[in-house]
Amino acid sequence: METEAAAVGRFEDEWGRTYPRLQIITLAELFQGKKPDIPFVDPASVKRAKREDGSAGKQGNLL
Repeated sequence: METEAAAVGRFEDEWGRTYPRLQIITLAELFQGKKPDIPFVDPASVKRAKREDGSAGKQGNLL
């Protein structure tokens, strides 16, 4: 399983740091506090979706 995960390759962020694209973490490791190695994402750089007007796409009754 680890060989297959390594075969997927690595991701390189804008600063040249690389991260495994697929990481295997067991439940036991999660309970021990291990976390996946992921790049930092600046929340200010993430675009937010527009909110829809409440009346435009109103969902009808199911029954």
